[in-house]
Amino acid sequence: MSHAVNAELRRLFYAPIAPPTEPLAITVDAAASQLPAEHAEPLLHALRLQPSHAAHYHQLALLAQQYNAPHETRAALLERASALSPSDAGLKFEVSNARKDHFYELHTSSTDSGGAAALKHARKRWLASLRQVAALEEGRWSSTVNQNLGTALQLMGKFRESEEHFERALHLLGLSLKTGQARRELSEPERRDAKDTLAALDLSLAHRGKPRETLTLTLTLTLALVRWASTCL
Repeated sequence: MSHAVNAELRRLFYAPIAPPTEPLAITVDAAASQLPAEHAEPLLHALRLQPSHAAHYHQLALLAQQYNAPHETRAALLERASALSPSDAGLKFEVSNARKDHFYELHTSSTDSGGAAALKHARKRWLASLRQVAALEEGRWSSTVNQNLGTALQLMGKFRESEEHFERALHLLGLSLKTGQARRELSEPERRDAKDTLAALDLSLAHRGKPRETLTLTLTLTLALVRWASTCL
């Protein structure tokens, strides 16, 4: 990347904006090194003209994703865009997805004490983004959001709260823990999500010293039979 583009990114990222936002969690040099100059320069020129325009930061984030920049880079750019456009629910979902990707990227590679600290921080940022999404109407009624919330909370040892979100995720998928039955036919991806959520719920129950309820066993069997029946058609 050219020195001029690098310097311009530095100026833009540290320029004051309204409303104020949290400083980027990445270095500007690291962000700049991931963006091809020929594609970044038009966006940087647009940002010079409109430094508080969320769409330009969003486009930079998409560019970072396209060129396989670190997930932290994409998340930081999306967070800046979201801060400039706080009513954009879609941006909040994108931030949460990027924070999730960053956490799992570290989760599969962190081994030393420094990596453990970075992983803990990434998990905290992911959880914070999930809570923002869950506060939205679109997130409150999303089984995926609730499943992710349950997972993040479980990883932090908050098993009672994680249990609540896993149960809500199953309910939103159309599965009843009261009857052990599915209220509707699930697609194959939904069945996989349901099985993963049931397994995670069992783990939270075990950590709380609660036995696996009979109805969760019934529900697991129901999902298995539905899958078996669909393969026989």
